[in-house]
Amino acid sequence: MWLSHVSLNVSMHDTFYVIAHFHLMFSAGVLTGAFAGIYYYFPALFGIKYSRMFGYLHLVYFFGGQWMTFIPMFWIGYAGMPRRIHDYPAFMMGWHGMASVGHLTTLIGALFFFFNVIRFSYRKKNCCS
Repeated sequence: MWLSHVSLNVSMHDTFYVIAHFHLMFSAGVLTGAFAGIYYYFPALFGIKYSRMFGYLHLVYFFGGQWMTFIPMFWIGYAGMPRRIHDYPAFMMGWHGMASVGHLTTLIGALFFFFNVIRFSYRKKNCCS
């Protein structure tokens, strides 16, 4: 809705705002559905329990990292930073650093997910017992 307004579309179109919005909607949105499906259907299909603790750690780290990655990108997009630029002003360094830390946090959350999948695949606890 923000970019459907003509005057805002012209000023925001080639900024980091568009990058943040696109990737937040498609990467976080699609992965949320995929992870929900895996957590919901995997025990029913394969009869294996997973660790809720690692599931919660995955949820907190992954989605916290997603928001910590993309919220700074929205702000630097509001500040007018263009998309295709290899260098940026020094006052945006903190926002870029926060986005990088958010990406690493997201990767840690993904590692919790993969560790959880590997763990409950090797343990093979029956979910019906």
